[in-house]
Formats: sequence, C-alpha cells, structure tokens
Amino acid sequence: MKLIENIKKICAGSDIPNLHRQLNRLRWSRTVIKKRVKEKRYVELTQTEKNDIRIFWKKYIFKIDYSAFQFYNAFCTDKAELRYYIPEIVYYPIVDMFFSNAHHASIFDNKILYDLYFHDVDQPQTICRYANGIFLNKQYQIISYADAISLCKDKNIILKPAIGSEGGRGILFLTEKQNSNFSNEFSNYVSQNKNILVSEVFQQHEVLRAIHPTSVNTIRIMTLLLDNQILILSAILRLGRDGKKVDNASSGGVFCGINLDNGTLKKWTFDTHGNQYEGHPNGVKTENIVIPNFDKCLNLCRALVPRVMHISKLCSWDVALDVDANPNLIEVNLSCGQLDFHQICNGPIFGDLTPIILDKVFKK
Repeated sequence: MKLIENIKKICAGSDIPNLHRQLNRLRWSRTVIKKRVKEKRYVELTQTEKNDIRIFWKKYIFKIDYSAFQFYNAFCTDKAELRYYIPEIVYYPIVDMFFSNAHHASIFDNKILYDLYFHDVDQPQTICRYANGIFLNKQYQIISYADAISLCKDKNIILKPAIGSEGGRGILFLTEKQNSNFSNEFSNYVSQNKNILVSEVFQQHEVLRAIHPTSVNTIRIMTLLLDNQILILSAILRLGRDGKKVDNASSGGVFCGINLDNGTLKKWTFDTHGNQYEGHPNGVKTENIVIPNFDKCLNLCRALVPRVMHISKLCSWDVALDVDANPNLIEVNLSCGQLDFHQICNGPIFGDLTPIILDKVFKK
C-alpha cells in the first residue's frame, strides 16, 4: 500500500477534518529528504541493513525509501535498532497525525491564552498582550497603547507572535532603558502583527547560562499517552550559538541529548545539518553536565499531558529553568513537533515500542 493510500486510510478513521494537511506534510517531508541527499548527509547502508529494514517495514508500507535510514545511519550506534528509526515521510503525515488533531492544535497554539490554560504553572512573566487590535494587560483587561508602553518601561522585553513563532520566527527583543527608539520599534512591530505576547526576558539558571549565555536554552521533552500510560520518549537541550538570542536549530543553534535516567547531557551536540561537535561549538564540554531538577521538568510535562490529551497524545514540551532551577513552561507543540533532533541525539523515537505503535497507527 502506498503512502498516500495509508494517509487516506488513517484520515478516514479519525476526526481529522481533511486530507489537505496530510498531503502538505508528505510534500514537505519529501523536500527534507531531497535536501539531505543533495547535501550528501547520509551513510550508505549495507545489504544486510537494507534487508533488515525491508523485512520490518514491508508490513506497513509498500515501497521503502532508504534515504531516512541512510541519514540516521550516521548517528546510529546500535545497528540492530536502525530499522526502528521513523522516517519523516512516515512520521509527519501519518504517525503524528494519528495521535494529534492538527486543526484543533492550531487553535490551542495561541500563546495569548497560555496564562489561562496553564494558570497554575510557572511561565515567563507576561507584561501585556495584543489581540486583534486590542491591548490587554496580564489580567486580560483592556488597556491603551500608552498603558502598554508604560508597562514595558525599564524592562528587557521580548515580543513574539502569539501564533506561528516556530524556529524563533518574528521574535523581537527590546530594552526600553537602552533604546531611544523603543516606542517606534514597538509600534512598528505591533502594526505588523495581529496577535502578540509581550513578556519579560527570561532569566535562566546559571548551569544553562554557562553553556551559551545570550540565549534562553530550553529543554525539549517529547511525551506520548499510550494505553493510559504517559511515556517520556526523549529529551534534548536546545542551545543558542554565536551569540544569538534564540536557541532554535533552524536559527543556527545546536542540540544535545539528555540521559533520561539521570538528567546528564551527552558528549556530542549537533546542528540541523547533522554536523557533530564535541560539546558546544564555543568550546564548552557538555558531557555529564547535570540538568538541575530534571526530574521536576519531566514531572511537569507528565502532569500537563491530561490537559491537552483531547487534542494530542503526542506532545513536544519546551521547558526552561529559572535562576532557582524551577521548571517554567515556554510552550507546547501539540502537532508536528520536530522529530530529527530527537532521533539524531537519542536514537529511534519510540525505541522498543516501535512495532507496537506502528501496529496501532497502521491498524494491524
């Protein structure tokens, strides 16, 4: 059965509103594959490895594209697990869409509402919001433009689109005290965005600041609600690079795997092109650095899963540590959470559960 037929089959058996989104993801996944092939970011498979992959995957898909397995082969340390890597061309249009409702996720993704959804959870301090032409204060009361400017006085602030700020896109950092043009820059940003969250720049824990000080370095944790059990699938640390203020891999950042059992960082970091570094490219060695209160970060994500399970059972949580090592929720990706940096750092995303999960997805 071809991929597109699998997509139609899964779509027909769920409440996903249309096929259009799945097909767009399929096309996007193919562009990722083409880019990797063009950049020669892969390690050739042996015939034995190809046979092992084919025998495992023929149960689910008719035609196997080995490109993804060649890419992950460069990072795979246990070749017996190579067959368990999930190709993007299967993950984004099929697996992720099976566990999440992408349409509902796009509505929930409005960060203006985070202080309502997660009112009892530590988050970066909201200063004000701009929603559909109206300014709101922290308590969701209507305020004037002048009031909004006044609330930002003498603060280091970050303005971000409340919807669609993936990859650090559209984020602006402003400091009223040091910027004589503050009001104009604030006004220009507001004129170009319909929905904006304005918050204080987050002050992170010294352990993470020491690795790369100019960016807030966040912990990405992927969870899966499977058969009434909340599973922690993988965790990585995202790190800024070259003095940038954001840690997104798509903006030039790097990422490092975290050992789930003890919260220590792994030896190697990677960038989105698959380049490998021993520690951070700035020279800081990451191996065995302990993430403070890592268990609390995991427990926070576990506790929040039931709040969003009606939208998604497969979630990617971004958590930051404040100066006192308290986990703060930055955001949650309820659909289309990034796959490759987890599998590059930590191996197959579903590990030994891969056959069980694929059987569910493909209804075997």
